[in-house]
Amino acid sequence: MFVIIPMKMDLSGTMGVVILGVIVGAVFGFVIAAYMAIRAVWYIVAFPISLLMRKERNRI
Repeated sequence: MFVIIPMKMDLSGTMGVVILGVIVGAVFGFVIAAYMAIRAVWYIVAFPISLLMRKERNRI
């Protein structure tokens, strides 16, 4: 998270900068969370398939 210290702004300008920081942080957090969720689903799907393929290779 980055912090911007507004100079020569009143309260509404300061609050606007703080809200902008919160929105930018939320967007980055959402992107990272979505990536991690997709990766978790991929592991849940791919792991049993890899076990089945490993068993098939050992049979030959």
